[in-house]
Amino acid sequence: SERASKRPRIDTTATICQKLISKFETIPTRADQLEPLINSQLLCKLPASRNEEEKDSELVGLIYTNEDDRYGDLAYHISVALCKQFNDNVSDIESEDDVHHVIDCLIKDTFRLFNRNAVPGSLDLMICRNTVDRGVTTMTVGTCRPDFLVHNKNVLVLKGEEKATPNMFQDALGDLTNKFDKLDPLFFGDQQFLICYAVAGWKIGFYAIDGTPEAASKPSRLVTLSPQFDLRKVTDRITVISVVINILRILVTIGPSLSNDVIPLYLPIQQDSGSTITFNDDSVVKELSFKYLPYVDGSLKERIAFLTEMYDHAKGCLSLVQLAKAPIKSRLTYRLIMTTRGIRRLPCNETELRSMARSLLVGLDCLHSGNYVHRDIREPNVLFVPENPAGSKYVLIDFEHGGKANEKMNERLSGWDHRTLSNSKYTTLSDIYQLGKLIERLILHFRMPISDNGKTFVMTLKEKKMNAKQALQHAWITDTNFQ
Repeated sequence: SERASKRPRIDTTATICQKLISKFETIPTRADQLEPLINSQLLCKLPASRNEEEKDSELVGLIYTNEDDRYGDLAYHISVALCKQFNDNVSDIESEDDVHHVIDCLIKDTFRLFNRNAVPGSLDLMICRNTVDRGVTTMTVGTCRPDFLVHNKNVLVLKGEEKATPNMFQDALGDLTNKFDKLDPLFFGDQQFLICYAVAGWKIGFYAIDGTPEAASKPSRLVTLSPQFDLRKVTDRITVISVVINILRILVTIGPSLSNDVIPLYLPIQQDSGSTITFNDDSVVKELSFKYLPYVDGSLKERIAFLTEMYDHAKGCLSLVQLAKAPIKSRLTYRLIMTTRGIRRLPCNETELRSMARSLLVGLDCLHSGNYVHRDIREPNVLFVPENPAGSKYVLIDFEHGGKANEKMNERLSGWDHRTLSNSKYTTLSDIYQLGKLIERLILHFRMPISDNGKTFVMTLKEKKMNAKQALQHAWITDTNFQ
């Protein structure tokens, strides 16, 4: 083609992109500081490939065409957004699928282009779209997920809500805060704002969620960052791309201050066990292929029915994982929707260790009262849940290896040893023994100084000399200095 034959060996896109998304001089920390940055004049005009500025005088101050830059990927991207076919696509919008196509060209492709051409290390974007409503399997699960997401270094930095027709703009706007409007430190660290957009047909506007504590008393946490744009107008489409570029500048500017210790919201986390965990704002979804579901010796239906009973027995005990609904069996997977949301944080001193031991014993006492056993008491299956009340902040999760007490075991888990079973059977005291081993490992790993009561407690657990209820009455657990 003519374009391919004239393309220079060195594409200038990277040079232009890096100039356009240079850091702002000030680092924004609040939503009310974003509006002037979002609407800043770009650091240079945008290159185009088809001399569009000669055909439309309104574009003269926004784009340019020259032989050095016109064959680059950025110039081609800009010209696609300006072409008649794109205008026809906007005018012909009838469904959310049509909106997705338009927004992907304007916003998603802009993010991808700049992410690919940014200074190495300045951006680490994960850009994805919710396709649940389109009947397509997605990488994330749950209808509460926004339509469009951008993460930078695991922190959600932009979300979008999209509707099919212009008269639904208020619905799209409402979804920005209805799905969630609080910036949980679990997912956002210290970040106090989330940039958003709302689209309905040819209407689009940019906003931010104010995550500061004082915003809770306001009528809405939503802060307006731009006027509404009309995507049928070429100048508005270029302005939207300019806004996206300035958002990228903001992301480059705040990148170094983003927390490295957050859970990625709405993105799947692959586990060594073969399961996938996805954190939504109000739940956690676990999906597991049937081939990875343990102890399916006979009927899959019977195994899932048993696990349903075990999870139901745990209902109301906050030291055990809580479900929003019963386990779900789909065609190929087993799915749990959990209301328990926690982080991996193990105790590193005796006070925290005692808190964990007490909490897990409360959970085990609950399970054992129904003749259930956990059978997989290890570090990965203990979460710290900050929002739980004192005494229940450490939570035992993952019942998929669970069973009834005193079942004869034909195979052993890797965490068991020759003393775990009693006469080849896994008993309630087997759980107690495994808990003792867990506590002992943590003491050794963190080199904790432990009181004599603590040492005696661990030894008694490992000797299987007390059940969960008795262990809760041990002097180490009931110490009046225990907080």
